[in-house]
Amino acid sequence: MKRLCWRADNDWRAMKHHKYHAKRTRVGNHWFPSRAEAARYCQLLAAEQSMQIKDLSLQPKVMLAKGIAYRPDFTYLQRDRGATGGWRRIWEDVKGCETPVFKLKLKLWQERMPNQVLKVIKMRSRDVNLWLGIGAVGA
Repeated sequence: MKRLCWRADNDWRAMKHHKYHAKRTRVGNHWFPSRAEAARYCQLLAAEQSMQIKDLSLQPKVMLAKGIAYRPDFTYLQRDRGATGGWRRIWEDVKGCETPVFKLKLKLWQERMPNQVLKVIKMRSRDVNLWLGIGAVGA
């Protein structure tokens, strides 16, 4: 059964379902393509308010090669636990399903940005509170 949605051009049209069953979710003024990404954003906002992280931004564009851009979901600065105690740039991508395109871009990331940390956060089934884990790529 197709659902209908009202479009801005005053027309009712069939609403398309996402290939991986993601549900578009709104948090504040931002729309996220999945509930998992929205839930992670809320966690990062809480961490930013408690000053554990700073400079949170959404969908930063990273050029991995000529004509190949990658947009992780989030980037922020996190306090480095090393001796210096400075801040370190962290990149994050929330995944429910790893696509072949993502796997290719992950390999490019490892080649082009070996010193940058990319956290890949995986969600189990459709429960946004059950995270499979965080895999960090890079130094």
